[in-house]
Amino acid sequence: MKSPFLKPTLLAGLLAITSPQALALGGNCAEGLISASNDLQQFVQFDNGLTIDATTNLMWATCSVGQGFEPGGCSGSASSMSWSQSLQAVEQLNADGFLGFADWRMPNVSELDSIVERACTDPTIDLAVWPGTPSAFFHSSTPDTRATGDRFAANRWIDCSTGLESRSGHDGLGHIRLVRDLD
Repeated sequence: MKSPFLKPTLLAGLLAITSPQALALGGNCAEGLISASNDLQQFVQFDNGLTIDATTNLMWATCSVGQGFEPGGCSGSASSMSWSQSLQAVEQLNADGFLGFADWRMPNVSELDSIVERACTDPTIDLAVWPGTPSAFFHSSTPDTRATGDRFAANRWIDCSTGLESRSGHDGLGHIRLVRDLD
């Protein structure tokens, strides 16, 4: 079983090579009107395009695939692609050693849902933590087990315009945010 806490040596190493950023709810969030679904203390954001979720022990790419990271935000547009194109993109980014790692993957639907912020709207994600996130669908690696046969092959995704889980055929266009396990 994985520890719910970051390994002290890993966190110390990351802190030594880059600076964590202090976080507050972004301007798209209704602080106080709706209870936040995430504790801002759980996210440790670094100035190299990485964000660690200390609650889940996951490391995330701060920007969506297709965007570039620059201190203070993400530039460009998130790539829109089918599920199979997303799998190919992850494979290519791993071959390229994206952000210094070669073990990135698409998150499962539960992991993706864990970064949705219910107190935020349009998108339902805290832009202070995940800058430049489009209010659109994000693919997960979770298949839709209700689909039968190749004709109905589908995956589950999160709609960042509503924060709700949805299902789509593999040809449905969406975005991806990469994740990797810390241990």
